[in-house]
Amino acid sequence: MFDFTKGLFGVILKVSDRFWELVAVFAGRAGGTAHWLIGKIAILALRLVDKEKVEGIIAQGAMAKQQAELELMSSASQLRDHAVETGEWKAEHTIAINAIGVALIDACDWEEAAVHNYLRGVVEAVPGLEYGLEPPGNDLGGLL
Repeated sequence: MFDFTKGLFGVILKVSDRFWELVAVFAGRAGGTAHWLIGKIAILALRLVDKEKVEGIIAQGAMAKQQAELELMSSASQLRDHAVETGEWKAEHTIAINAIGVALIDACDWEEAAVHNYLRGVVEAVPGLEYGLEPPGNDLGGLL
């Protein structure tokens, strides 16, 4: 009887856990959808109040994103120039170029292939250096 009761409550706990996992997933999705919907409604309401101002703010956001993209691209060129000046490509260069690549993907919505193509040109401008993905297990963990 003990084993039966123990097993029964074990099943009840598992079912309860699964139920609350599903509730949490649903609540998270519902919350995300609610935020998206509220944001859309807010933009529409603000456009009714002052369309020019809203369009200006949206344009500023796009310009800020473009500025960040240009700064990241400039940083990649500065890394390349530094490697040329010092005559060697160090682990720090690889770490920094990886961070730039990740930022281009995350903050600037670049596709991974586009990042690799761009950074390949930057890196291979260093005499004797070849761009390529590192084998698994390399601690530098990334692009070179």
